[in-house]
Amino acid sequence: MQSSAETVSLPRELHSTLADLMKGATFSEEVLRNECLPVVMMSRQHALAAFAVGDQTDYQPLYEAFKKYYLQNTAQWSTKDIAFVYCLPASVTVDPDFYSRVEVDVYFCRKYVIRLDENLAESLARLPFLPLSPITPGVQMRPPSAQTLLRQRNLKADLAKALVVPLTSSASKILTGCLAGTYGTPDTLQSPVGPITSTTVGENRAQATLKSIAIENFRAYRTKKVFELGSAVTILYGPNGFGKTSFFDALDFAVTGGVGRLAKAPGGLARVAKHLDSQSDPTEVTLTIEREGETHVVTRNLADHNNALVDGKVTSRKEVLSLLTGGTAPGTVKWTHQSRHSAG
Repeated sequence: MQSSAETVSLPRELHSTLADLMKGATFSEEVLRNECLPVVMMSRQHALAAFAVGDQTDYQPLYEAFKKYYLQNTAQWSTKDIAFVYCLPASVTVDPDFYSRVEVDVYFCRKYVIRLDENLAESLARLPFLPLSPITPGVQMRPPSAQTLLRQRNLKADLAKALVVPLTSSASKILTGCLAGTYGTPDTLQSPVGPITSTTVGENRAQATLKSIAIENFRAYRTKKVFELGSAVTILYGPNGFGKTSFFDALDFAVTGGVGRLAKAPGGLARVAKHLDSQSDPTEVTLTIEREGETHVVTRNLADHNNALVDGKVTSRKEVLSLLTGGTAPGTVKWTHQSRHSAG
């Protein structure tokens, strides 16, 4: 990549912006290839992210140099989650499929490609391991980690770590330790648990079951991905950055027309909802719902996110929520087989 005053300063600007976003992380700038710009290293307790700046031809040499650099530091980094973030200056052009080619390669570490706009914080907001707003001491901008949450509930630090951190301890070892008192005596309840009571709801609501969700060109999902659901228990499992949060964002979008946790994200919904490599392709999420023995299909497109299609008909947000919760939205006909026929 040809250097300019604009591109030469990008690593330093990235370093500064990341430091503002991630209080407590440690940073360094490493020259991994003499002919390339320095790579910004961001290290946290359980994670390491490398931010490299270049054009398409620089990607492979910089990535290979990063792998070699990692191997030289394996002793101190072997327990960390590794991410390689390739940053494209605004003036750089790449092949249309460059983003997807890089990001679907899961070998060695998770990879991301982002374009650096004038506002670096907005550009970085697409990365799942960075906060949408600066984290400052004493201000919690996102839910605590599982380990922190357990500690806040008075679980011993060793036990919280054993339960959360991979490869720390096996399930049988944790159980043996608990029975042997290794993790201390369990704290007693602060207040007695009262008798369990049940409340009878006047309205007999129908139960809706989510049978499947299809996600296309939304957040982490570039090509159409269909998840078959409907079991009593569904477990969503995968490494960081592989789309677990995007899955629930897609559910939120399909039902409400927005994504609650991204409501204040820079650039608005249109910017943060689309996949990075989306071009002009449509962004769409489809839910298949089963209710009272009948199947309904809810489809929402980013181009008209305020309205959803339910069984092919334009439907308001209230009506979609009514379908899913078994209730009847104001001014609508209840979603039952009998009422739809009588309404016709």
